[in-house]
Parts: sequence; structure tokens; C-alpha cells
Amino acid sequence: MLFSGSADKLLGASILIGGTVGMDFDVDIFLQMRGVHAFRKDGGGNGGLPISKEFETYGPAVKQRLQELKMPTWLEMLREAKGSGTVRVHACSTAMQLWGLGKEDLVDIVDDVMGAGEFMERSKDAKETYFI
Repeated sequence: MLFSGSADKLLGASILIGGTVGMDFDVDIFLQMRGVHAFRKDGGGNGGLPISKEFETYGPAVKQRLQELKMPTWLEMLREAKGSGTVRVHACSTAMQLWGLGKEDLVDIVDDVMGAGEFMERSKDAKETYFI
């Protein structure tokens, strides 16, 4: 479950997802609240997201270092993971209603919109679950 919409947590989640796919695991991501908001076409993946409060001291230095290393953005990393293995991205229907969004408002890697109950049913046999 990806609840956070902060750049640092999305970057960490993208690295974790890429490593998981690299180990040949399937990944399902359930976007909730700010997670849905971060995947909007009009702003999420373009680097305009905030840094979480607990990371803000390090944010500018990390951002500069990522640019020096020519690291891909969190969204580019997710696209790469999706192209390398099975990664499904589901947006929470309640969060979509809250933000007044339709699926067409989200970036292209979002596969569908579903309720929390449907996602929980799909993931009930998962070996690992993370809440970010």
C-alpha cells in the first residue's frame, strides 16, 4: 500500500519495487490518499512533490546528489520495473472520489481503480505486505 505522496518515500518505494521485481516477484501497488494524488498527470511524477517532514533536512542534498548521479525519478523507476516484470498499480476508488479524479487524470502506469475490499481480497495470500 502506497499511502504517502512525498518524493522521498516514493523514491524509496520505487527502489524497493524494482528490487522485488528483479527477484522475480509479482508486485501489486494500492495507491491511497496522497499516493493517488502523486500519480496525477498534472504534477506527480515531474519532481514537484514535497519532501516528508522527517526527511526535509536532507532533501536538498539528496536531490542534488540524485541529479549528479543522473538517477531516474521515482516514476521512471516504476515504469522500468513495470517493463521488467509484473507490476500492477491500483488506485483507491475512495481516494479518487476525494480528489475528484478519474482514471484518465492519472499517469499511464496506473492499471485500474478499485475499492480497498477488492484489493484486500486480491492480496490476502501475499507473502509480503508493506505500508509506505
